[in-house]
Amino acid sequence: MKIKTFYRRFRDLTEDLEEVKVDIGEAQDLMQKAQSKNPDLEHCHHEDLMLKCEKRNKQLQRDMWRLQLEWLDYTT
Repeated sequence: MKIKTFYRRFRDLTEDLEEVKVDIGEAQDLMQKAQSKNPDLEHCHHEDLMLKCEKRNKQLQRDMWRLQLEWLDYTT
């Protein structure tokens, strides 16, 4: 695998991780606003959105870890 390919994959994963962090923050804000307006209601939709974002974040972190291991294998 070429260095350019590693760099592209790293850049793409980094961008995706940044986007997911923003999405998690937005989902948390939505949930807090919804809970402040109606504290008695269940806010499943917002909780599901947060869980999906957090799951995506964990997957991207695993992908980044695998890429780092591949890079170590490639360079050693």
